[in-house]
Amino acid sequence: NYSYADRELQFQVFIVPVERVVIQHAENQCIRWIEKSQLKTLDLTDANEIICNALLMPDLYMIADHEIVGDKIIAVVEKQLQCGVRIVQYRITDEYFSEQHIEIGRQLKTLCNKHSATLVLNSNWQLWQSIQPHGVHIKSCDLPKYKDFQQQIPFQALSAACHNEHDVEWINRLAINSAI
Repeated sequence: NYSYADRELQFQVFIVPVERVVIQHAENQCIRWIEKSQLKTLDLTDANEIICNALLMPDLYMIADHEIVGDKIIAVVEKQLQCGVRIVQYRITDEYFSEQHIEIGRQLKTLCNKHSATLVLNSNWQLWQSIQPHGVHIKSCDLPKYKDFQQQIPFQALSAACHNEHDVEWINRLAINSAI
């Protein structure tokens, strides 16, 4: 869903195998095929931005959760990066936080840099400065607060948790690249 001042749009996105379908335009709309890399060059409406950003995301997105992977997290992430993963979300839950998580986060950023990948940090805000990720993942409960501290923190929100329509509205307002 996307809300403009005077109207609201609801999108339905489908994956259609092109070789089975004849594409035809309707209502005098133009159709042309383009490469994904050309999406950013088009002058599209704001409502299309979320869809285009999702299309431009890498095909593989790893979520590295220390609670699940444990002490092998560096080795596991490095293997995935070698296999082509280009976005790694490092998830640190508050109840299991230790100073070791900051050091692991820094090591993960070094690995991501080595493999031209992006490190997205999913943690409480206080860790962002210590780890210096490429971007951050905003928890759904933090979406209303994000606008307040967005100017103070130099990290781009690359993704956000989305559990309901209210979260979608916040994500649209905050211009966050993707919802997970």
